[in-house]
Amino acid sequence: MDAYFENGGNVLDTARAYCYWLNGGANQSEKTIGEWIKTRNIRNKIWISTKGGHPPIPDFHKSRINERELTKDIDESLKYLQTDYVDIFFLHRDDKNKPVEEIMPVLDKFVKEGKTRYIGAGNWSAKRIEEANLFAERNGLTKFSFSQIMWSYAKVNQGSEPDDTLVIMDDEEYSYYREGNIILMPYGSQAQGFYSVAVDKGMEGVSERQKVKYLNVTNAKRLEIVKKISAETGISPTAVALNFLLRKKDVSVVPLIGGLSTELLSDSLDSLKLSEKYYAELV
Repeated sequence: MDAYFENGGNVLDTARAYCYWLNGGANQSEKTIGEWIKTRNIRNKIWISTKGGHPPIPDFHKSRINERELTKDIDESLKYLQTDYVDIFFLHRDDKNKPVEEIMPVLDKFVKEGKTRYIGAGNWSAKRIEEANLFAERNGLTKFSFSQIMWSYAKVNQGSEPDDTLVIMDDEEYSYYREGNIILMPYGSQAQGFYSVAVDKGMEGVSERQKVKYLNVTNAKRLEIVKKISAETGISPTAVALNFLLRKKDVSVVPLIGGLSTELLSDSLDSLKLSEKYYAELV
């Protein structure tokens, strides 16, 4: 986080649910971020994005999108992040059986109470976001300003995600974001390093999980484009592919990146060094 901040990074994304699947991991993501921000005394220089309403693991179809659970989540987030407010509070999942008329007033209440500055939808379809924002606008409530959706340069094979509550970018979703006033914060933006592994080992050398998810004609063609640009620039294939999102012209995108080391973080930041002229080849 020090290296990220020193290189100009000012948005940290976390969630109530992060690390809960690890032994002793409960609360650790938000707690670690909170302690870091406090010890560095940089709260006013960092945007904190967190998420609540995640289903109980592993039952992803059991909804927690209700006022009691969401209030519990945001209050615990503020406690462990050691802050009076977060900049963006996302719903981690949707409950399609619950009308937006029940959901949006709860989120608006959090804004009015000063617990969050903005609200976002995580894994909500564009159709549901549009419905929610129309309701909010008609009733003077806070609208969704941000959306988190799975999206990268690597096309995802339909039905390859075991968790069917995730929302993946496609042409229908994209057409909405081109018209709507929503900032996208896509997760999976680096496709778990798919292009770097595929350039190094070939399409057959990627993990079995990546084969299921990314092995298709589109990605085979895109792999050759990434390989060419990487060879010409010396920038890693993963960092090259990240430019597909970074340089979008018709939508606002803040890709979420992750790195297990400062070396991987540095690799991601190298994506900013790629010349604008290469973007046209990635489209």
